[in-house]
Amino acid sequence: GNQAAVASGTSFSSPIITGTLAATMSNSGNRTLSATQAAAAMNSNLNDVGPQGNDPSTGAGVPDMWRILNGNTPGIYDAAITSITTSGNQVQVLVQNLGTETMVNAGVAVNINGTTTNANITTLLAGDNRLITVPAGGSRGLNITSSVQLSGGQTDQRPANDSISQTVPAPGP
Repeated sequence: GNQAAVASGTSFSSPIITGTLAATMSNSGNRTLSATQAAAAMNSNLNDVGPQGNDPSTGAGVPDMWRILNGNTPGIYDAAITSITTSGNQVQVLVQNLGTETMVNAGVAVNINGTTTNANITTLLAGDNRLITVPAGGSRGLNITSSVQLSGGQTDQRPANDSISQTVPAPGP
């Protein structure tokens, strides 16, 4: 039904990784990759989708087949909001450069319950990420929307990953 579910464990992650490696080995253009080379390509093109850095739920990140297959293509600009997390009274928005070129002056907007905070990322190297932290303003429920926009004539190759919306319910009694 075009829905997603959260699951954990090696029973779920093993087929995803195996399929990613097999596709990388067989779809690497006009060159043949060994399993070791495919693993290196996968590991250098992970999307950091949880809290910034290595975390218990998603490890070093989630494979992105598009990035793996285009990782050696110059001229790709792809800014993305890869996660929104909350910690205490703070909202943390993770912006990642999923392209192959350095992003310059990317604007980030974080809207929490109708109040927008803007930030600017002056430089973000390919594959790197930056955490934007915004005060959440109390303990009520949070409606969060965040987006990133490139500037300076850079055209985003995958604008569908430029924003995320998330609702965080108010804590119980």
